[in-house]
Amino acid sequence: EAGGHRVEGRAVETAVADYFTGASHRLRGLTLRTYRVAITTFEEWCSRHAIRVTSEITRAKLSAFRDALIAKTKLSATKGGRRGQRDATERRRSPLSVNRELRTLKTLLNAWRQAGLVQLTRDDIADALKALPGPREQATYLQPADIRKLLEAAERHHTAVFAATRAEHAGLRPPGTTRRYQ
Repeated sequence: EAGGHRVEGRAVETAVADYFTGASHRLRGLTLRTYRVAITTFEEWCSRHAIRVTSEITRAKLSAFRDALIAKTKLSATKGGRRGQRDATERRRSPLSVNRELRTLKTLLNAWRQAGLVQLTRDDIADALKALPGPREQATYLQPADIRKLLEAAERHHTAVFAATRAEHAGLRPPGTTRRYQ
């Protein structure tokens, strides 16, 4: 029992399928594809570590999964291979890639926690799947003279690229007759 309520264990594969069935109604297709990659990795890891039922997932096991995810090497396109064919490299994956998968897994596990399928708290999930520190780009602040140059360059670009309006392109007006505003 966790938090005074009984946890109903369910086969990991079944719980994943149920999650995607429910998520397909509220998430976009691209989001679902991104989630599927991370969740498939977790499913495979569970299978290799004999975790068959969701109630067997513990904080310690999630920490071990996080370590395995961090250690996973980067995949690159196979030289001379078929389209989409990838091979493992010696390089580590970026913190950005690892963190995307960790966020996805947190989303899945919190949904399972709310459904009573795991004996984990929100803190257990957050602590076991802590994000990797990533590079943060330092903001660059422009001086007023640089801002003015940037705006002038944008205006020159706009004038050169958008010389004619849609109506002029469609032949509904002679070129150059649409009124321009500053």
